[in-house]
Amino acid sequence: MCQKNLLNGNQLKVDRIEEINSVQVKTVSSNVSFESLKSYFRYRERSSGGDISSIQQQTSDTYIVSFKEKSETTSLNTSLLGPQRKAAPMPPRTNETSTETVDGVKINLMIGSISNASVDVIVNSTNKYLQLNDGSISKFILNAAGPQMQVECSQKYPQGISTCKIAITKGYNLSCKNVFHLTLPPWGKNSSHLTLANLTQIITICLHTAERMGAKSLAFPILGAGVLKYPIKKLPRTMYKAVKNYSNQNSSQIKDVYFVVYPQDTEIVKVG
Repeated sequence: MCQKNLLNGNQLKVDRIEEINSVQVKTVSSNVSFESLKSYFRYRERSSGGDISSIQQQTSDTYIVSFKEKSETTSLNTSLLGPQRKAAPMPPRTNETSTETVDGVKINLMIGSISNASVDVIVNSTNKYLQLNDGSISKFILNAAGPQMQVECSQKYPQGISTCKIAITKGYNLSCKNVFHLTLPPWGKNSSHLTLANLTQIITICLHTAERMGAKSLAFPILGAGVLKYPIKKLPRTMYKAVKNYSNQNSSQIKDVYFVVYPQDTEIVKVG
């Protein structure tokens, strides 16, 4: 599984300061945002950090990260840091995210960039022609994966795909095994129930296909939230119900499903 270094090759040094439950983080690239550091260290399972009491900048490339309780942080996985727009999805540590387990499947609403998700399958919303550089989510995924993803799409699906169908490619430079590319119809006021039914159907197809391929984790963007203009208030609930219904009806090996929201799209989190 590939990891993309978002620090342009820079290596960070992390020194623990026992007396004040803190770590000193050195050689931090200017490309790394304050929020990325905060998000990384508050995720205990990944960094051995925990709840943060403060972050103080000592110099242009050195920070002191202090924890409310003693941490065991001794090193930093630099591939998981980057600009705020490219921060990895985080398990819940604030009121902005939530997690619920349904029949053994953990459903997570996250803030971050789906292009940096470490899962078996990343789901991409794109156009029916599979021109991956068209659309913000698809463009982020393509840029992170590399041009070979577009080549594979064009070779395997020269006619594109129809609504509620998926195209499957490798993950290439992404931290996933495969990417499921899908297309949805635009929102129609006179056919809203049908449109939401299509959304439920495509999520179910993704889950079923991923399970057949042996996947245990998937990351979805908030489907329809962009140019398709699906009503934001309906999206998280509809997507959640689709996963819940699937897990209720199937003895699933899928353990984690992530709905990933960009930091700029906080309205989705508020209604989720």
